[in-house]
Amino acid sequence: MFRRLGLEIISTLGFGVGSFFAACWVQDKWGLFSAVSQHLPLNRILEALVALAVLIALTAFFSLRHFQQFKKQSAAQIEAERRIQSLAYYDQLTGLPNRTLLLDRLDHALAQAKRERRTLAVFFLDLDWFKKVNDSLGHPSGDILLQTATRRLKPYVRKSDTLGRLGGDEFLLILNHAKRHQDVTTFAQRFINLLNEPFKIKGHQISCTGSIGIALYPADGSTSEALMKKADTAMYRAKDKGRNQFQYFQKQIDVEAMDRVRIESDLRSALTAPKGLVFHWQPQASLRHGGIIGIEALARWNHPQEGLIPPDRFIPVAEDSGLIIPFGELMLEKACRYGRELIQAGLSRIRIGVNVSVKQILHSDFPSTVQLILQKTRLPAKALELEITETVLVKEPEKMAATLTKLSRLGVSLAIDDFGAGFSSLNYLQRYRFNRIKIDGSFVRNLTTCQKSEKIVRGVIAMGRELGVEVLAEGVETQEQLNFLVDNNCQSIQGFHFAVPMPALELNQRLKQGLQLDLSLARGLAGPQEAIPLGYAQSPHPL
Repeated sequence: MFRRLGLEIISTLGFGVGSFFAACWVQDKWGLFSAVSQHLPLNRILEALVALAVLIALTAFFSLRHFQQFKKQSAAQIEAERRIQSLAYYDQLTGLPNRTLLLDRLDHALAQAKRERRTLAVFFLDLDWFKKVNDSLGHPSGDILLQTATRRLKPYVRKSDTLGRLGGDEFLLILNHAKRHQDVTTFAQRFINLLNEPFKIKGHQISCTGSIGIALYPADGSTSEALMKKADTAMYRAKDKGRNQFQYFQKQIDVEAMDRVRIESDLRSALTAPKGLVFHWQPQASLRHGGIIGIEALARWNHPQEGLIPPDRFIPVAEDSGLIIPFGELMLEKACRYGRELIQAGLSRIRIGVNVSVKQILHSDFPSTVQLILQKTRLPAKALELEITETVLVKEPEKMAATLTKLSRLGVSLAIDDFGAGFSSLNYLQRYRFNRIKIDGSFVRNLTTCQKSEKIVRGVIAMGRELGVEVLAEGVETQEQLNFLVDNNCQSIQGFHFAVPMPALELNQRLKQGLQLDLSLARGLAGPQEAIPLGYAQSPHPL
């Protein structure tokens, strides 16, 4: 009777442990419960069994909850580790492998290529005009462009290859099993074609092509660093050759790259002791009276080992490295000081022409820099002419317009240099206040051999006359070219036919001797040559 009652009580608790003890009690295989019941009352035994069953049940319950919490924490920890790994090895914008993972995979690919003695290709890809998209439409649009470009390229990447983003608008492709040179070329051209299609971003249709540099293992290098560097060098060659194309690395490119590095290093040193940075000066003459109306300052670099280095070799390096800012300010001050000397010598109406780059104009507050230099050198603002190429004018038009307006208010003269060689938009002449148009020398050079050049030059001269803007022809080298320009009422010239660029000491000597353009042989000159007005010829005061 008591055993049956205990079994029911324990069973009602619903615990497997209670059922176990109840079964043991009923069967009493070891005589344990019989022995206990002889010494303890039955109710105490039942209480102990119930308490033990409850204790075991509670222990099982809390163990289950602990297990469930542990399971949740483990899942969260796994997700956190996955997130950390994603942040460490993948680009968060495009989902592609980042620089760290790319380098690791390139190292592994190189090791495998060495073992199997096969070729491997590395593509360094850069989106053309990406900065223009960021500047005009904003960084969110730039991000969309990067994501869209990734979606275009990714389906064409084989499973054995790796496409990743190095940063900015730069991508790297590791092309394994590049068995034939033609296969690499085909792959590169496919990427160029994919990027050549316009992108549609926020209602805008954007053209953003790609430039690719290619380096091959083992021909171009045996380490990740060497291959990436040479692919990068080849990519810049593709950009220099017009963008929207691919270029294989060549040893000549490496030589040129090393030369640029050395030029940049030496130029930095030259800026700290700028005795070697000099100007050669090329006079400009009036076609009315032959007198000097201006002098263009042409930068030269007297390198301690190589001698005189022309500007087309070191100016691009200065532009790319940012050295053009301190270099430009230094040379502008030198030009203004020499202009002041000429004015004191009697050339009171002369203008000193100085070329300025887009980085100078758009850097900080360029008009304030010009104003400070004019004050420092005591050169009148009207005696300074800043020459700006057409290609400069398309960069950040709003900021450019504000800067040119400030310069005009200072009283500085503005000239469009190399007119016709760039975009030649008449909108520039309408939007900005220019004092002079300088016809590019390529048109002047072909005046006697090309009727189209003749028509273009006539048109520019007529346009300048209607707009009230002086026109100067650059690159005049022959009497026939001079005759044509006089016949068509061009106002002024610059070129070897009148004077070559020369150091200041030589120019000073020529000025003392009465340097002027002889117009007596010009067919279109009606009557005798005009006398040179006061201020365009040198006074008796020595330089």
